[in-house]
Amino acid sequence: MGGLFLLAVLVLLIVRGLPAARRLRAALRRGAGGDLPARLLALAVAGLPPAQAEWGAAMCAELAAVRSPRARWSFAAGCLRVAFVLRLGASVLAPGRGGRGVRSLVLAAVAAVLALGLYGVVRYPALCAGAAGWAAIAAFVAVLGVHAACALALTRGGGRGHALARRSGVAGGAAIGAAWLAIVLPGAFPKELVALPLAAALLVPAAVATFVARRTGHVRAGADAALWSGLVGSLLAFAVWVSATYASDGRPYDAQLVRDFRQSGAHDLAAYAVGDTLGAALGLLVLVPLVALALGSLGARLAAPR
Repeated sequence: MGGLFLLAVLVLLIVRGLPAARRLRAALRRGAGGDLPARLLALAVAGLPPAQAEWGAAMCAELAAVRSPRARWSFAAGCLRVAFVLRLGASVLAPGRGGRGVRSLVLAAVAAVLALGLYGVVRYPALCAGAAGWAAIAAFVAVLGVHAACALALTRGGGRGHALARRSGVAGGAAIGAAWLAIVLPGAFPKELVALPLAAALLVPAAVATFVARRTGHVRAGADAALWSGLVGSLLAFAVWVSATYASDGRPYDAQLVRDFRQSGAHDLAAYAVGDTLGAALGLLVLVPLVALALGSLGARLAAPR
């Protein structure tokens, strides 16, 4: 999974990072006079919501009174952090949202996955033994918080393109979840096709993004649809995989798992096996949306480079 993670990050840097850097450079060149800290701050506060516009103007005025280059950079950096938080909050909490049903569905799925993970801690107390266990729990809660924030941010638009992205993304996420269900259920699918869930996580978001980008003519709509599919698909995959693991207490225990258990010094084989699966499932909550966004952004850009 590490190689796939690095590939997704590389694709995002090429497809989204480099164009964003070029746009930032062009915007800074077109900006008003002043040194680089002043232009960066002016650009950061230019798109703030009206409620924070006065704060942005005041910060620009205060920066103009700072003379030391080092102090100017320090002041501008602090303002940039605040502006980023304000923009993020405005994106997540924007009024006039669409997609209420989809948003409620995804937030309910986030709550269900959180409950499922916490149930495992209650059922297998050895999972939270030591600092590593508590760090894993904190990471799990943080990742689900990002899922919820993405669901809120992606439903800030109410146009037809946004609606198509939501519907298509949820359908794609359901397909990813179904692929995991087909592998987990005994006898539901030939075990020779164990790579089916991974293939679905790679191909479905790209296909959804291409479809939406062609229908709407906009890259962003396609990328949003891909991210929707990654969010929904990762939540469903986690729920299916972890539920099946709880039902079997992590069985079957393969020879490598038993050897690792003996070397770990743990005392509960079932808890060790379940913890191993929970760790991998947590990785899916990160990897599937990231890969979906990366391949979806690439597919959308190739389909509709607008």
